[in-house]
Amino acid sequence: MQGSPGSSLYNDKIGITVIRREGESIDTMLKRFKRKVQKSEILREYRSRVEYLKPSVAKRKKRHDARRRDARDALKLEKQLMKKQKRSKKFRAAGVDRVLTFDTNIITQEVKP
Repeated sequence: MQGSPGSSLYNDKIGITVIRREGESIDTMLKRFKRKVQKSEILREYRSRVEYLKPSVAKRKKRHDARRRDARDALKLEKQLMKKQKRSKKFRAAGVDRVLTFDTNIITQEVKP
């Protein structure tokens, strides 16, 4: 397969090389190679080019993947909320009036009723 000078296939023709470091085992070298392949997304591009997907099928797949991602994120958020509720109950039992919770996106302040 030949790519145009602007495409990623053209730029990746050189390939991924991993040079062995002094005292490095083959397993470690193989891990580095796999990581480089994964970061370069060569396999993803290859798989997308192996089989043609009709636009309607591609849209359906994209919607399906989005639903799965949303469900996973909702479950993750639910687990975080459950953990937060357990933590606040523990603090209330100890007699703490206010608890500051630092989340990656939100800072909340809970006040004992």
